[in-house]
Amino acid sequence: MIPSRHIKFTLLRPVSADKEEWVTADHEEAGSEDLCFLTDTTPKEVIDHLKNCGVAIQEGPVNKQGTMGALKSVYCRDPDGSLIEISAYED
Repeated sequence: MIPSRHIKFTLLRPVSADKEEWVTADHEEAGSEDLCFLTDTTPKEVIDHLKNCGVAIQEGPVNKQGTMGALKSVYCRDPDGSLIEISAYED
């Protein structure tokens, strides 16, 4: 398990059902949520942990731009199909 001290920030993104260009939950419903967690754990550690827990990696690691700089993000889905992003700022 990734210790909670490694999770720095959580972002909830309510998504409009008509937002076609956004990769989001696998169900098209207004009010579906995407979650973004910031961590100081490396993307490799995140991927290894998720795989060890039987969680499929949707995408990543991929380069993204966050509000405080460059990020590496890993994507998976929760049991309801909502998109989960786990990101770490690059040094």
